[in-house]
Amino acid sequence: MDLKPAPQSIRIRALSLPLDLGVYHHFLPPPPATADAEERFAHSLTAVGPADVGEALVAEDAVGNGAGLALLTTEGVAPGQAKALVAVQLPQRRRGVGSALLTALEDAARRQGRATLQCYIRLGEGTLPFALANGWRETRREVVQGAAGDIGPMPTPGVGVSVETRVGLSLSRDEAESVYGAYADAGPAFAACVPLEDFIGRITQERPFNQVAVAWQGGRCVGMAWGQDAEPDAVFNEFTGIRPAFAGRGIATLLKWRLAHAARQAGRPHLFTCNSPGNAPILAINRRLGYRPRFELAALEKNLG
Repeated sequence: MDLKPAPQSIRIRALSLPLDLGVYHHFLPPPPATADAEERFAHSLTAVGPADVGEALVAEDAVGNGAGLALLTTEGVAPGQAKALVAVQLPQRRRGVGSALLTALEDAARRQGRATLQCYIRLGEGTLPFALANGWRETRREVVQGAAGDIGPMPTPGVGVSVETRVGLSLSRDEAESVYGAYADAGPAFAACVPLEDFIGRITQERPFNQVAVAWQGGRCVGMAWGQDAEPDAVFNEFTGIRPAFAGRGIATLLKWRLAHAARQAGRPHLFTCNSPGNAPILAINRRLGYRPRFELAALEKNLG
């Protein structure tokens, strides 16, 4: 793919922060009120919260009309990294505006001392070739799955393990640290991006729905399934993990069931989760609980060195 330089009539400038909500929605409008749960959830996965933006750049034409927006955030990433999001107005696409915004955003990230940029894109929308042509590389894919039907009867608990579902706010400091220990053991790559204090802040945040199904043995968390409100009628099972020594005992199935049951009890019939397409065991558990594939995401990364 040939990269086109931005038209000479386009200029890029930094926006003051916090980012104005009107500007944000001009380029990243929320889904229409008629959108179904899947469309609304897909939008939430690739969006960046206005309050989390650490750098905002706008591309404007000769008379000041907005052509595109580029955002940088460090929420949920490891030190030295940042997330990027670029949105270009439809009439301005394929004219070099997106490439120019990305270049300016990369320069801004370097000035902040960032070595790597990350982003998620939804496959099938034509943005992957653009990103690859601009020097990004695909690091992994995630299958987004949804469930809205019957989740079946409660699975049998693992021997010697007690399971409960807790509102995150109700966890004591010691309990939250133990839950993080299971999170880190089960997903060390995720824990590298989410330090202990950030994890506790998120899991105990006051939200319409923020619950964790926890498996305990002798007061120690050996597995957890965490879910947060994605939309008024949906819950996102953001992470499910079992300490390796306790894998293969059916604990993950029970934890995911308990979280799904709590969501239904809270009046949220739609459930979503993301997993690697190569993670056959967890995909089988999801199918058992009524999840079905909806679409795929690609995780992308660019080294700024």
